[in-house]
Amino acid sequence: INECKMIPSLCTHGKCRNTIGSFKCRCDSGFALDSEERNCT
Repeated sequence: INECKMIPSLCTHGKCRNTIGSFKCRCDSGFALDSEERNCT
């Protein structure tokens, strides 16, 4: 399952990267990644 394609709202202020069984975010400049690598603030 590609969560990034199924849920376009993932990773606000960043780019979603699909992983096996999950996803991670890469944040845009000026935003910080949380400890689970799933949100940019």
